[in-house]
Amino acid sequence: MSWFRLAEWTKAPYMIENPVSTVSTYWRKPDYNFDPFEYGGYVSATTDAYTKKTCLWVGNGFVMPKAKSATPAQGSKMHRIGPSAWRSALRSVTPKGFARAVFEANVRKPGPTEVWKPDC
Repeated sequence: MSWFRLAEWTKAPYMIENPVSTVSTYWRKPDYNFDPFEYGGYVSATTDAYTKKTCLWVGNGFVMPKAKSATPAQGSKMHRIGPSAWRSALRSVTPKGFARAVFEANVRKPGPTEVWKPDC
């Protein structure tokens, strides 16, 4: 699993996200799992108001964010996406609320005597 080796090589906190699949069969059980609605409170409540069990494999100090739930009013909307050229891309999108929560929980903030400078 080259993506795992790359993640470990960086020594940076990382997460590998994948919907429920066969990854556990080939590698190991996920460290966490969530549904998008559990993080819907980080964005517009209707944006991520759906269910879709998603697994996370994490390492190097990744911090799992605290949930801010929205009501899962849309249910399992991924199962209602009809066949199209865009179907797999739509199903692969990381939920916005979860992305925001991960950023907030894992962003490195400079200490009182540091000035943050990007490496690039």
